[in-house]
Amino acid sequence: MSQEVRTEADSADNTQETESVEAKQESELNAAEDTVVGPDQDDETDAAAIVEEALESAGAAESESVTASDEEEVVEETEADIIAKLEEQLAEAVTEKNTAIEKLQYEAAEFQNIRKRQEQRLADAISRANSNLIMRLLPVLDDLELAFANVPESLRSDEEQNEETAWLSGFEQIQKKLLNLLQEEGVTPIDASGEFDPNLHEAVLSEPSDEVESGHVISVLRTGYVLNGQVLRPSMVRVAS
Repeated sequence: MSQEVRTEADSADNTQETESVEAKQESELNAAEDTVVGPDQDDETDAAAIVEEALESAGAAESESVTASDEEEVVEETEADIIAKLEEQLAEAVTEKNTAIEKLQYEAAEFQNIRKRQEQRLADAISRANSNLIMRLLPVLDDLELAFANVPESLRSDEEQNEETAWLSGFEQIQKKLLNLLQEEGVTPIDASGEFDPNLHEAVLSEPSDEVESGHVISVLRTGYVLNGQVLRPSMVRVAS
């Protein structure tokens, strides 16, 4: 009985020793595996980290290159836009200048035309006023001319000898002064001798004449006058038929 109990005790001790040895061997095996496997895993981790870092650096460099290229394009586009805007502004300024010059030239020409029209209107007004005044003076000349045409020959012959006929010479001087004054204003008598001119003559009578050729003026009944080339009134004449 006692021997059986001892045998069971020894068997239990052997079992514990066996388990202890197996546990120790397993621990040593794990340590060995850790020793063998551990450096390789660290190398792989470091290589992966290096590769990842290299890729990140390459991506950053590529991104920086793209950004720099984009910035250069933006700068170039900006300069081109500035030049285009300046050229457009210059073209607009040239157009405005040409428009202003054309407008100034037009206004200057218009001003000259207005000034010429005003001067012409003034000259026409003065001419009309002179014409009206001269037309009112012509009957006075007609009366003087008619009066001198009907002076008796006795008065003319005794004019230098008789002081009583001195008034005749005085009226003749008045007539000459009036004619000179009108001539200074551009008034001249119409020459009614020669062929009849409907632009200058007004035929009052038409009669046959042995001394004057047909279609020519026989005599003047009333003197006509011209003002600066324009007929104030035609001469009233007798025409040979």
